[in-house]
Amino acid sequence: MLYNLFKEQKKKLKKLNYDVIEIESTLKKVVNNLIWIEIESYINKLLSKEKEIINTRHNKKFSALKIAINQQFDNKLLYNFSYRALSSAEESLLEKGWKYAIKLDKINTLSIKTDIEYMYHCMEKSLLLNNIDKTNRVKTLLNEFGNKLKNKIDKEIPNLSSEELNAISTLIKEHSLVISKVDKGNAIVVMNKSDYLMKAKELLNDTKTFEKLKHNLTDSREQEFIKFLLQLKRNKIITPEEYKQMRPDTGSRTPEA
Repeated sequence: MLYNLFKEQKKKLKKLNYDVIEIESTLKKVVNNLIWIEIESYINKLLSKEKEIINTRHNKKFSALKIAINQQFDNKLLYNFSYRALSSAEESLLEKGWKYAIKLDKINTLSIKTDIEYMYHCMEKSLLLNNIDKTNRVKTLLNEFGNKLKNKIDKEIPNLSSEELNAISTLIKEHSLVISKVDKGNAIVVMNKSDYLMKAKELLNDTKTFEKLKHNLTDSREQEFIKFLLQLKRNKIITPEEYKQMRPDTGSRTPEA
């Protein structure tokens, strides 16, 4: 979280202050009082100038983000910048953080079976199953895992209150909001969707940072990569097994709006 980063920087600053005091003490011993007063005055002027530059830079950043400069940021897990007031249940839910694991009251059996089959396929492809006994044992364990998971979930006690569970449904239907994770840490930010989209467009319209492509280059780059792998295999730089592991199984695609 940003708060943890702030505490770490504060520790470094404290150590730096000790170093500065020690250097000042050493300087005072090698120069006379008049020279030291001039040195101290010059350093204070440099510090004041640097502080002014930093304050101006950060004030510009806060203004661009449309966040009040005097807002207090403490060790919170939820920041609501939207026009919508959150209920106590919604706040309690979101304050649990982005990584909070909700205990399920039921599972999709078909989905689990599909995931288990895919896991088995990956193990087989990676040559981890090199004999019949091991293959049968792995199949049995994977099938048992699905049944054990279902039994465990049936006995679990929910870790969310009924109000918090209702809050999930309410927030999912709230299409005017964007609920997102901050870049660093586990905090949650709630924003108006219109503000979020406007900020995203401002960033994407920056031609110095982004370039608009005329077509999707994913397919052509994938083909180039496959040709490169084939060349490595022909030159015996990689083995056929390594080629199979690195070669994409299906056509890749990038998310599209």
